[in-house]
Formats: sequence, structure tokens, C-alpha cells
Amino acid sequence: MSRQGAESDGAGAEAPWLEPLAIIAITSAVSALAIAFDLDQILARRVFDPGRPGMRGFTNQLSSYSILAALLGVAWLCVPPLRRRWPSVGRCIGVFAGTLVIAVLAIVMNLKSELDRPRPNEVVEFGGEYSYRWPFAYADCGCKSFPSSAAGFGYLVATPFFVLRRRSPRAAAAFLVVGLTWGSYIGYGRMVANMHWLTDIVWSAGLVLATASLLARVDLSWRDAETG
Repeated sequence: MSRQGAESDGAGAEAPWLEPLAIIAITSAVSALAIAFDLDQILARRVFDPGRPGMRGFTNQLSSYSILAALLGVAWLCVPPLRRRWPSVGRCIGVFAGTLVIAVLAIVMNLKSELDRPRPNEVVEFGGEYSYRWPFAYADCGCKSFPSSAAGFGYLVATPFFVLRRRSPRAAAAFLVVGLTWGSYIGYGRMVANMHWLTDIVWSAGLVLATASLLARVDLSWRDAETG
């Protein structure tokens, strides 16, 4: 990695896996606490609002904005003068788009495909036919609650933090706060719609942040090739 690339990601390259593993460890700990204190089921009962049937479609619409932002960002990268003039923006876009593809479209979607977990509206407590299951627990039901892809799309807004945190700490902090708030708001909406558990949302955040942390350490060689 180039010296400039190391400076822009704000975290050094000595142990590129350390921070992503720490994020996953924290995610696992939070998930374990939520399970130990029955927070999934407690919050599902308190947050679910049958009087807001449009919340499911509304949160799907909110999450789609991240796909639009990624497409606009890729279009921005296709204009060489813009890439050269604002390289940090290019790195932010690269991490944003890369995390979208790897964390949300690949990891989260693959987990949803391979791991069956009943949604709140599919468990007995809410009139369904299945019992509650922990994250990663086996359930032969064809249910696709875990993790929350909609919340994952929202948490993508936090990914520029990993690029900007050393060079522009205030901007980085703003992206982190807004991204975590946006993703959590979408996750809250999914809980209002009785579509996801708290731990579905927690794991979406962890997977997105861990992937972004790792991608922020990747050097963008196209810049050196064009300016060298």
C-alpha cells in the first residue's frame, strides 16, 4: 500500500484484519446480550404497530436510495478529472460501492439464502406457526429474517468514516453518526412492520462496518497509474 493510501484510510496496514475482527466480536457480544435478556422478543412486542401497514414498503424505498447513491458514485468515478481533483471522494465512493456489493449483496443476501430464521410475523407469538430462533440457529422453515438487508443498505452511509477518520475527523464522525442513525432508523421501521428482530439489524451493521473497515485499507492503484 502506498504511503498516501495508508494515510487516507486512517488506520495503518500492520494488522488489516484486527479492526474488522473486533467489529465482528463486538457484534457477537451485543447479539449474545440481546438473546440473554430476550431483547429480540421484548422489542418485537413493544415496537410492532399493526396500524402502520405501509412501513414495510416505506423502509424498502429508503434502503433503495443507497443503490442509487452507489450508481451515481460509480458514474462520478468514470470521469477522470473528478477522480484526480478529489481523490478522497473517490476512495469514499469505492469503499461505499465495494461494501454494497460484498457486505450487502453477497454476504447478507447469501446468509439470508442459507440460514432460515422466522421473522417476527412468522412466529407463534404473532400468529405464525414457528418458534423463535436465535441468529445462526437451524430452522427448517424457508424463512428469511436474518440478517436485515434493508438495514444493511442504510448502514452503508457510515462507510466513508473509515476513509476520512484521520484526514477529516469531523466529517468522518458525521458520516458515522448519520450512517448508524439512518441504518438503525430503517431497522426500526422493519421492526415496526414486524419483519425483523433486533439481532437481525445488529448483524447487518456489524457486517457492513467490518467490510468497510477492511476495504478502506485497499490501495486504489488506478490513481497512481494515471498520475505516475
